[in-house]
Amino acid sequence: MRRDLPVQRNRPLIESRHVESSIVAASPSKDRNGVNANAARHGPLASFSNNQWYCHQSRQSVFFSSFSSAKPDTDYLVKLAADIIAFVPQLATHFQDANASKAITPEILTQIVEHIEVDDLNAYPDGWNVSSDPLFDRPDLPMLRIFAAVRRDGADDKGRQAAILVLSTHALLEGADSALLTRSQHAGHDELGAPPTKRSPIKHMLYTAIASILAPLQLVAAFFLAPREVDIDYRALTIPRDKLRRIATHIGIRQRSLMFALVCHTLNNGGKGFSKRKISAIYADLEGKNVTSFEDEFFRYRMMEASFPVSDDFITFAKDVETEILRLEASDVRATQSLLNALFGMHRWMKNNFPFLYSDRTFRFGGFYHLDLSVTPPHQLRGPLTKGMMEPVYCGTHHPGLNICVFVPGRKEVTFNFTMNRRHLDNIDKVEALLQTFDQN
Repeated sequence: MRRDLPVQRNRPLIESRHVESSIVAASPSKDRNGVNANAARHGPLASFSNNQWYCHQSRQSVFFSSFSSAKPDTDYLVKLAADIIAFVPQLATHFQDANASKAITPEILTQIVEHIEVDDLNAYPDGWNVSSDPLFDRPDLPMLRIFAAVRRDGADDKGRQAAILVLSTHALLEGADSALLTRSQHAGHDELGAPPTKRSPIKHMLYTAIASILAPLQLVAAFFLAPREVDIDYRALTIPRDKLRRIATHIGIRQRSLMFALVCHTLNNGGKGFSKRKISAIYADLEGKNVTSFEDEFFRYRMMEASFPVSDDFITFAKDVETEILRLEASDVRATQSLLNALFGMHRWMKNNFPFLYSDRTFRFGGFYHLDLSVTPPHQLRGPLTKGMMEPVYCGTHHPGLNICVFVPGRKEVTFNFTMNRRHLDNIDKVEALLQTFDQN
């Protein structure tokens, strides 16, 4: 049963008119004139990598949220927005490219922040609308929104006066960036430590050939299988790190494998959720190392594809998850990411040349993966940017056609952030129930 929340779901928190225009967006570049000339020749999004382009087409958002001991007003939120844009320069670059180098003024920042009064903060962070609708409904504004739910009667018994949500587009921000922001560190992508890994000519031809076959097949599959309406909602859990560490040690696996196993096993619900045989998952390595993804000029993560055999016995299942992850990490981890990049590039070429084949539903098709799993770098609040904010931090991504769980380690807790089809949400409480069984043994 869904709860009544003070923030209405699936609706932008900022009421605004819809702007009928495309977004001209660009990632940071040292040669802004070159980027603008390239955009003039090739149209909007010309400087995006293929992966960024896909994230933009699928309207994929990223977010992070925490409670605050401060009581934010409009001036507080406007300053926070200005500081975040200073720490994430690609947000300013996008806006200036889309608006003919228009300056980001305080009046503009006022339009991307909002605070509301609530009686109770216990509905958060679940109560947030984390879809990208507020971003795409106003493409004339920077791709950043900051919302605050402020407790009407002051601080509660936990010292919380507000809940704050920072929402942006995945095309310009990723999990490693939010980890940097929580530590008040620069999160620009202009000077990453290593260039993208290039394929050999033979592998390039191979992946391109595979992508040229898969892309049309995906269009057909999306036509029949992609959801007609977005049915993705958000829910979060907070689990003590020492409990996860203790149980992982008891089973004899790593904490990452335990977290993956907990989510896959409980959401599968004895085969009713996903499959009675194997759970197909794609997971992102978000180690936060200063390297770019394979063949990608922007992102620092890499995607890997896993298949976990279903077992009714949780310990058996968890050990199988560990075995599969170790196998993948010992193999050529570039394969999945390289194929995805080639596939996104093929869709980009096809959409540019045959736009009538594509609709919004096309990019809601999440392939045949049951789950998308990610572990972010630690989110530990410190520095002036997050002054007054309180751990733990909730961080995740919303894709209109994927079931996603993002795990966010903090100092004392790990938050599990689910953006999933609503039919799966009732099973989330089983994660804590399963953990409780180990405390009883």
